[in-house]
Amino acid sequence: MERRSILKAVAAAALATTIGLAAGPSFAQDKKFTIALIPGLTTDGFYITMRKGARAAADALGVELVFQGAPDFNPVTQCRCSMPSSPAHPTPS
Repeated sequence: MERRSILKAVAAAALATTIGLAAGPSFAQDKKFTIALIPGLTTDGFYITMRKGARAAADALGVELVFQGAPDFNPVTQCRCSMPSSPAHPTPS
């Protein structure tokens, strides 16, 4: 499968999931949602394109997008980037 086809499939799945969450019965107009996108690395064109697609979807849905990651495939730096995104007290769904 071509890289563009994979990218389109990932973007479509992410958008469909986001729209599904926004349109669900528990969606309240007064809530502000934040979606975190944590890429494998921030300097690769694939992840840069994912960020652009996620930004467009977030803008269309009126949600906040947080994009953070490491500049390389290093587990030590990637853990530092993903830890602040993990809620200390997650709410059950």
